[in-house]
Amino acid sequence: MWVNTARQFARFSFVGAINTAVDFLVLNILITIFGLAQQDPHYIYLKAISFTVAVINSFIWNKNFVFKNTVSAKNTKSKTRKEIWKFLMVSIIGLFINTLIAHLMFVVLGNLDPNITPRIAANIGALAGSAIVFISNFFGYKYLVFIK
Repeated sequence: MWVNTARQFARFSFVGAINTAVDFLVLNILITIFGLAQQDPHYIYLKAISFTVAVINSFIWNKNFVFKNTVSAKNTKSKTRKEIWKFLMVSIIGLFINTLIAHLMFVVLGNLDPNITPRIAANIGALAGSAIVFISNFFGYKYLVFIK
């Protein structure tokens, strides 16, 4: 069991890196399209959108790669729907924590050093939010979503 959990955590870390890249890519595309000022209150919306895109990517990878061994052979549409709803619940909690931490870091960094560009503050905030939610999402997905 320990070895399986370690293997899943390694896969989850790999998928997490991909999801983080998706999150940052979408966030920076949105910043480029819409712009971002120092301590811009709209940052939280851009971050929520980028996080949501990453969550969709995350479900696909976690279901089919990370936790595939724990999903029974009787993977019916009903089971998949239940997994999607549970996944969304864990991810929505993660969304609130992630965007709150990212937004707080964005504002604090802007207050601490006005020379930090909004893009850099936004990316540091995004990294902090993602790092904190990483562990809770692993255990939530493992023990609440993709269970036998």
